[in-house]
Parts: sequence; C-alpha cells; structure tokens
Amino acid sequence: MKFKIFVIIVLFSSFTCDAQLSIGGEFGLNYGKSHYLNVPSNTTSRTVIEAKSQVGFFGSFVPKFHLSKKAENTAMWSFVLPMQVSLEKYEDIGNVDIKRSYFRLLPQLEVKFKSSGFFAGANIGMLLNHKSKNKDKWEKVSDDSSKFDSGVVSGFKYYWSKYYFLVSYQHGLKDIAKYFYFSYNGPRGIITQRNRYLQLGFGYWIE
Repeated sequence: MKFKIFVIIVLFSSFTCDAQLSIGGEFGLNYGKSHYLNVPSNTTSRTVIEAKSQVGFFGSFVPKFHLSKKAENTAMWSFVLPMQVSLEKYEDIGNVDIKRSYFRLLPQLEVKFKSSGFFAGANIGMLLNHKSKNKDKWEKVSDDSSKFDSGVVSGFKYYWSKYYFLVSYQHGLKDIAKYFYFSYNGPRGIITQRNRYLQLGFGYWIE
C-alpha cells in the first residue's frame, strides 16, 4: 500500500511537472463519526448500534499545480494534493469515546472562478493511531480494524487574497472494521463501519 501511494505521487507529479506550482497549508476541524452499515432493520438495534459525532482537527501540507493560466473571468483548473494528518473522534456504542489518527492523501481536481473554488477527488488514508477512552484514560486499541481507509472527497473554497475558507466532506467507501451481529431468535449478519467526516478550515497559499 505504501508503494502504491508513492507511485500515485510520482505519476501525478510527473504529469504536472511543467505546471506552475503553489505551496500552501490548511488547518481546521473535523466533525463526524464512523458510520455503521448493514445494521438490522428493527428499531431497537438501530438505536443501540449508532455512533455520535464529535469534533477533532486536521492539518495539511498542500502542493497545488495550476493546469491553466490566470485570466480574468475564466475558470482556472488545478491539480491539488493535500497531505493531511487528521484526528477523527466519535462516541461509540456504550458511550465510549474513540479517536483515530490518519495520514491522508487527497488527490483532487479544483476549478476556481473569481473567489469561488470547487473540488472533488479521492481519499486515501493510513491509520497512525487508534485509541479508546476508559475511565478518563486513553488506551491504545488492538483489534482487527483496517490499517487503511479510502473513499471520495468534495468541497468548496472561498478565496480572498492568498487566504481561503474551506468546507469539505470525506465519504469513506472502504470498511474500516467488521463485526458479527447475532441475537436470540433474531437477525444475524456482518455489521461494517466506514468513516464520514465534515471538515471546516482555513488555508494560505505561498505563490
């Protein structure tokens, strides 16, 4: 997986090697949770097996390759490759606080017109840390959770000068965990878990 990530960086960097490069940074807040799928349809189970959103934070180093030249009243296209460290928190079943830290690559295309930018792309994550809170003490979790995450990302930026405000949504498409569910004389099956997070933040470009 690490080799695949390296290949992606090299390929996109080679593709945009003759484009104008800007370097920037982003920081802000995560709000979301790991979402449970394939939960049995009865109301009781859906109430019990439900995580609650909490606030975390993120920081990103952001290279941006301009694919089109600046021109007034013309859409500008760019390839952006945020390299992000993200702390993602939620309250799990049984009121247990969970936090996972990821290193994420977010290759995306962005189109900017005047002060507004819209972007969409992929989300590739590698788990750095996984902890749960037990009696006010954070403890490392050792389970069968996946070390990798993947999905899609999309969002909006509002620019003023070299600064911008960022809103993005990361929608996980890979199961980060699986649990066997059964009940006496009731439904049985596999419940899966995927990440869903909204991000709000600020950024700055060094042209």
